[in-house]
Amino acid sequence: MKVNCGISELCKILEDKGFKVVDRFTMNDIFMIPNTLKSKIKELASREILKDAILIRDIENQFKENRNKKITFKKKEFNKSGDILSQ
Repeated sequence: MKVNCGISELCKILEDKGFKVVDRFTMNDIFMIPNTLKSKIKELASREILKDAILIRDIENQFKENRNKKITFKKKEFNKSGDILSQ
């Protein structure tokens, strides 16, 4: 889903619909791909590139004032329609 407004406006819309902010995070994601894809990266679709990527995620919790770093392997399998079969 694409959001066409700012975060403050989106929060206001959702609050008007009965939702409440309970936590607030800032995330910095770094995607790393295998060197084997480097030579053919321009020929591949985004899903093909990201299916074997490693995601380094730096998460800052603004309410609790703490920080967490995680490494996630984005091993995904897709069918011909592009739907995720497993991850």
